[in-house]
Amino acid sequence: MLSSGRKNKYSKKGEKELLLLFRKTGYEQYFAEFFCRFTYPLLGVCLRYLHDADESVSAVMKIYEISGESARKSEIKSPRAWLYKHAIEHCFNVVSMKEGPVTGEFPDKGDIKSAYMKVQDYLDMISPEGSAKREEIFNSIKNSLNDDEKILFEDVLIKEKEFTEINKIRGFSLSEIKDLLRRAKKKIYLKLEFLEERKMAGRNK
Repeated sequence: MLSSGRKNKYSKKGEKELLLLFRKTGYEQYFAEFFCRFTYPLLGVCLRYLHDADESVSAVMKIYEISGESARKSEIKSPRAWLYKHAIEHCFNVVSMKEGPVTGEFPDKGDIKSAYMKVQDYLDMISPEGSAKREEIFNSIKNSLNDDEKILFEDVLIKEKEFTEINKIRGFSLSEIKDLLRRAKKKIYLKLEFLEERKMAGRNK
């Protein structure tokens, strides 16, 4: 759903007003007017993550459905930040799901460690050591991983286990360990980008 740029009887209404009217009446045109104001910026966000024009257009349409369902039920205080959050989370899920299994050489701890260091750098930048906010953000990053990825994340980075020990204790093959490491790294980087995008959207609301 890309905006034509033409004005209509809803054009003068503010973003919060359109969402409020949509939630109260269920009239789709209110939400359509709100969403159309952001279709091109959202398309840019999707292209940034998905690197494919057709897939990005499909993602924008899916984001319309997802955010529309959310808007029916929730009061939205920061419309732009809220919408970009849905967009980035959807792209995050698409990218996380579409990569296939990996086989080949022995896994490299450096990949996941570089992602972990990036997390620490981000936390150092936004929150002091030992603060509750820092712990909350770290947990939100870790919780973007599935159960197996989270186990491996903790085994490699926190418990500093060797791959042979992980293989023996957890039963993961080397190819499975490599696949989990790669997926965890991708998700961590995407989550960091999501946090940055959300912060910027909040500033520009």
